[in-house]
Amino acid sequence: MCSGRSGPATLTPQARRKAAGLLPSWPAGERSCLRAGLWFRVRQFPKFPCWASRRLAAAPLVLCVLAGWAVSMQADTYPRIEASFSITNLATDPFDYTVTDVRVQITRPDSSTLSLPAFFDGGTTWRVRHMPALPGLYQITTITLNGSPLAVSNLQPSSWTASRNPIGPGYVRVDPANANRFITSNGRRYYPLGHDVAWWTNNTNLASIVLKLGGSRENWSRIWMTHFYDSLNLEWPKVGSLGQFSLGVAQKWDAIVSAAEQGGVSFQMTLQHHGQYSSTVNPNWNENPYNTANGGFLSNATQFFTDATAKAYTKRKYRYIVARWGYSPAIMAWELFNEVQFTDAANAYQWTNIAAWHTEMAQFIRDQDFYQHLITTSSDNLSQPMWTPCDYYQHHDYPTDYISAERDPVGIPGGQPIKPIFSGECGSNGVPYLGFHAPLWASLMGAQAGAAQ
Repeated sequence: MCSGRSGPATLTPQARRKAAGLLPSWPAGERSCLRAGLWFRVRQFPKFPCWASRRLAAAPLVLCVLAGWAVSMQADTYPRIEASFSITNLATDPFDYTVTDVRVQITRPDSSTLSLPAFFDGGTTWRVRHMPALPGLYQITTITLNGSPLAVSNLQPSSWTASRNPIGPGYVRVDPANANRFITSNGRRYYPLGHDVAWWTNNTNLASIVLKLGGSRENWSRIWMTHFYDSLNLEWPKVGSLGQFSLGVAQKWDAIVSAAEQGGVSFQMTLQHHGQYSSTVNPNWNENPYNTANGGFLSNATQFFTDATAKAYTKRKYRYIVARWGYSPAIMAWELFNEVQFTDAANAYQWTNIAAWHTEMAQFIRDQDFYQHLITTSSDNLSQPMWTPCDYYQHHDYPTDYISAERDPVGIPGGQPIKPIFSGECGSNGVPYLGFHAPLWASLMGAQAGAAQ
């Protein structure tokens, strides 16, 4: 147990309700119905641990998740708008924002103007995407290249009217009134519950899997930009020279993001994973395009966090990611790393370098991301300064006693800032459980910001 944390077992039911930070505005009829549903679920599992029946006062925490259909969401985002246009005779690298910074200025219904990065989509085609938050007329006024007006052709369309009903609750935020909890940008509570999908052997199927999550009333997932199996990594396998991105992979992500929007699933887009820069744990370093053995520029994996060229290529990729998918409320957060503690740099105790990299990349993304998505990472070391630029903590759990571990989860170490925290990945080492019910309920009783996924 980390210092500076009160374990869930010490909380009274009233304190646990307060920790959940739930909105008190549900109609009494809904509340009674949902409580009845909760008791029904417990009675259907007579072997459920006895501590669950003693903690049913924590029901409102569960109801946020299990009964999302009873909570009326008044949306504040309208259907996505997108324009395409052509740039001919471009003399610079279309993937390198430092020499080809294409931006689109759009006037909104309130007469304010926003500037969004456009992205290259092959040939002479560029696109810009925006998720409106207001009804009314949106109009492209200017397109610029490196800050100067640019003449383009085939601009379609040049204006839109957002007149349909809003379609979603907006972007996931940290609740400014309760730093332990999430809300959506329209002010409603958001409690993550879902599956850590991560990847699939055939990632063209991931869109349909995400839709099934939404159909099961799950509202959360994690999906990696992994290179193995059917790659979801824009630059691995290498496409031509370094710094070029696979448009085929980008189209897979288009489908995943659209499916998440349709299914009401908010997911963490995991930008890097430990194996890419590890020679010991799930090692993929010997295959990495940045490795000098493969024609790259890094002689060992630890250099990824400090090498100027590596950081420049990483920012180039992140800029493209933000330009293409940053519009979407379905992206809960940009997750900078999966389990960074397993990289060679962490194994060499280079935590200062890792923290500096996180700070630099988080700031870069925030500078590029008009929509200000949350940023996180994942590690079993919650005391390192790499969490400072992150919006929430995420621990991963593979205990032998899974139920106890999720019922009494790790917390924020003393001295660290208070932020939302939950288990973004979990599994059992050695103790089998039938289905998801017991582990899920155990994590719900832990009163963190989300369920153990």
